[in-house]
Amino acid sequence: CAASAKWKNLFLTGLFGWWGFPWGLFITPLYIGKNLYGLMFPTPSEQPSAELREHVRTNLMAHVLEQQQAEPSNQNE
Repeated sequence: CAASAKWKNLFLTGLFGWWGFPWGLFITPLYIGKNLYGLMFPTPSEQPSAELREHVRTNLMAHVLEQQQAEPSNQNE
């Protein structure tokens, strides 16, 4: 579940994020805020994101091209 993963990340960031001196003192509050924002305003999960659709489209096209290159040419028959 995404919500439980976000709670876990929030807890771990609050517990261990401060130890990264000197940047942990500045970055940790930002990530805690980001995690809280994600918990309060979750993204809708009915539709895949544009990034996921583009990633799948690119990988599918690469797979199709690999298969076409691997097949012997039957044009001379």
